[in-house]
Amino acid sequence: MRIGLKGTFTGSIPIRARLVSGQSNTIPTTASDYYIADFTGNSTVLNWKAERYGTPDPSDCGNDLNTGQRFPFVVQAHVAPVCEFISADDIDFGTHTAGSTNLKQSGNLTVRCTNGTPYTVGLIPSNGNQEGSGEMKSTNPANTDKVPYRLKKGTHTNAHLWGNNPSGSGSALKSTGDGNSQIHTISAEVKNTDYTPGEYKDKVTVDIRY
Repeated sequence: MRIGLKGTFTGSIPIRARLVSGQSNTIPTTASDYYIADFTGNSTVLNWKAERYGTPDPSDCGNDLNTGQRFPFVVQAHVAPVCEFISADDIDFGTHTAGSTNLKQSGNLTVRCTNGTPYTVGLIPSNGNQEGSGEMKSTNPANTDKVPYRLKKGTHTNAHLWGNNPSGSGSALKSTGDGNSQIHTISAEVKNTDYTPGEYKDKVTVDIRY
């Protein structure tokens, strides 16, 4: 390209970057911040060559003016907070005789969130109760009985109710992600089974917020 005396030329060269595959999934989230790498000093240099004004066009500029100019630039990445639902076990109380009391069963719920991400997991039975109290309905439309049950955090006797309230009784479970799958145990309890014999079911919605 020929440029006249005191002329200027403007152009651009794309610099491409990519994240290396196979990195750990436990890199902490930066929330509103960024991971930054500064390319300064000897990191970069722009070399260019030009013919002397008034001489014939050179074939490769190999013996003509040659200069270099260093320039800085920044590479940055934002690790956004993300949570995903992995799986949840069905909880089956099994078969019991009418009048059985204090039935207990448990299952696991698995969640994966970016490292350092606070999150909550709420459980909402089909009756909409926010404090961990649901009702199982008969699969027989002619049977209008409903079997009450309660959901709790963990498996110990004094476990707290697990609902979807921000705080207090029946509050949602609170945790912080570490980049790996995290397993949380759900306990379900039925006080008594003095109801019409049959199969009873309910569906629980999992509400994950982060």
